[in-house]
Amino acid sequence: MRSARVLITGGHGVLGTALRDLLPELHAPARSELDLLDADEVSGVIRAFGPAVIVHAAAYTDVAAAERERSKCWDVNVAGTRAVVAAAREARARLVHISTDYVFYGDDARAGNGYKEDDPPGPVRNYYALSKLAAEEVARTLPGTLVV
Repeated sequence: MRSARVLITGGHGVLGTALRDLLPELHAPARSELDLLDADEVSGVIRAFGPAVIVHAAAYTDVAAAERERSKCWDVNVAGTRAVVAAAREARARLVHISTDYVFYGDDARAGNGYKEDDPPGPVRNYYALSKLAAEEVARTLPGTLVV
């Protein structure tokens, strides 16, 4: 049986590297090959590869620096996600969007037990969380998206 063609954004980051070690068949273009801030490039790379699934793991993840570099954080996390969603829609690919527990406030009574799918997010505590929550909403505009 032939496996699905999977493209991962952020494939050279911490999560992407771990996934590539587990699943070496992933197509994981480097940031220099897939610049999330260039929607035309994102579209071209995704169109050329023709993935069945896109794992969107690329993100601006420096929580402290996000407070100082808000524009860069927003551009990568929200505008970059918008470019990936548009390209996934065009390619008719399924999208798996990697988010963060920072979208939750963090003081839930079930501390240590994690959050459930139907737990409400927020209120946001920092700019990074805001950008990732906005990115989740952008990702959800593509039907069938899985937010992890």
